[in-house]
Amino acid sequence: MILIKLSVSVIDGDCLQILMKLGLTLLQAKTYLALAKIGVANVTTISKVSNVAREEIYRTIPKLEEIGLVEKIIGRPSFCKPLPLKEGLSLLIELRKTENVKLQKRTKEIMQNLRKGFFRNTFQDESWQFIITSGKDFFLRGLMLPFRTLKARWMLLLLHKF
Repeated sequence: MILIKLSVSVIDGDCLQILMKLGLTLLQAKTYLALAKIGVANVTTISKVSNVAREEIYRTIPKLEEIGLVEKIIGRPSFCKPLPLKEGLSLLIELRKTENVKLQKRTKEIMQNLRKGFFRNTFQDESWQFIITSGKDFFLRGLMLPFRTLKARWMLLLLHKF
């Protein structure tokens, strides 16, 4: 019995991580996962299964409805009906894909603006600068940039002489 409970909690943990990587907050993921397990339920039941306070469930359900993962059944008490987990994951993946397409489009626009010179470096004299960086990769890129420029100048000079 303990082994079965442990494996279910590992699966739940993995599922929570995936739901969060697909854009849900921890509370939204816990709420949706609990609801997907039990099916149609009221807030009290969702709270008990998810180990999330009832007040938080009340705040979380509208966002899950907005995303399309949950439908609210009006009554006394109100009940919530989840989109089945498989379909919910597919929905979240599609939403993520749409968001990524928008992000790529916006990034391309910014890169085109950079090429056109809309964003100019306001500090022109780079001969004397004190730069503070955090992160090894950013630091190494900063060190290599002058060499790339120097290499391009040397190549241009070499090409010009022949």
